[in-house]
Amino acid sequence: MNIYILYALLLCIKQFSAYPENHVCDFTKEENLIKHSNNKICEINAKPFDILTFICPKHAGTKCFHSVSLYNDTKNLNRSVISINTILYGSIAYENNLIVSPAVIKNQTFHCFCDLQTDEENKVLPVEVKEEKKEKGKEEKEKKEEEEQIIEEEEQINENDQRALDKVNKLVNNIQKKNEQQQQDNEEVVLEEPQLVVKKSTHKYGIMKVVVSKNSYKISGCDFGVAFSDHFTKPFPLEKHNGGRVCRIEAKPGDFVGFKCIYDTHGSTEPNNCFDNVFYNNTSTNLKDIMPGYISYGSTENNYYAYYLQLPHFIQSDYTIQCKCRSTQHEFDNYIFELNVKGGESGIIKKSFRS
Repeated sequence: MNIYILYALLLCIKQFSAYPENHVCDFTKEENLIKHSNNKICEINAKPFDILTFICPKHAGTKCFHSVSLYNDTKNLNRSVISINTILYGSIAYENNLIVSPAVIKNQTFHCFCDLQTDEENKVLPVEVKEEKKEKGKEEKEKKEEEEQIIEEEEQINENDQRALDKVNKLVNNIQKKNEQQQQDNEEVVLEEPQLVVKKSTHKYGIMKVVVSKNSYKISGCDFGVAFSDHFTKPFPLEKHNGGRVCRIEAKPGDFVGFKCIYDTHGSTEPNNCFDNVFYNNTSTNLKDIMPGYISYGSTENNYYAYYLQLPHFIQSDYTIQCKCRSTQHEFDNYIFELNVKGGESGIIKKSFRS
């Protein structure tokens, strides 16, 4: 029996087409990007349920992927910024990743921006202070010559006074020579000062352009708080159920199911990390203990995004599991997604063994 199960699982993994494709824009690896003017472009053609990753040292404009821009406009990065759930309802954003909604009703294009600021080569400009000091020295020299000329024009004095005056002049000349030498030394020091360096920064952007193709798929699941849904099979408006807050979905092995809570900034799910943890027989249970081989998709940040579950293709017995939407607002609180799973094998496994 164990060999049968293993063989069946290998076949379904090979044939099942719902597994997502991964796309990465890494703006730390320039050689992988297309050069366009001063910016760098990474273009992705994605399908519903693909996974996108945006690797960027410094985000610019939008907070990708929680919000994105409809236009490639680097001059106005905040132009047409929109929530990802507005254009791709049911998508899941977490960290630098986006799981595109499995249900996309029309083609969509959006952009994310990465700031790749660079510094140009240093430009050296002469320091004009040196010239000013030279001019100042020249003016002082001319002033000194004028003073000497005035002294020569003074009256003749007696011999003793002349000798005394000569000594004074000699002393003054020595002092002036020392001052001139000091001034020359200072001038040399000024010439050795570093020149003025100017750095000019320029902005370049890494642009992630994503084109998502549409499909006509609806997710088997519950969309709480809406009267009509293009994305889930069972809309669940508040006023319709007269206080009943349980949305039930029937599923079988291999099915893909999900739900979306009513948005609350401080909302959450119980148990934490639905569907990895679920309520089974009113007890929080790790799903791998009762349904090994499942795949869950969800955000741990808040309940703004949807939760999805890919059921395994072989389930030993029937199970009923639940997740609860919790809200700080009473009218939105304690809505329950209940999944009734029938045990057995998926159609893919049965078909594989018949062929």
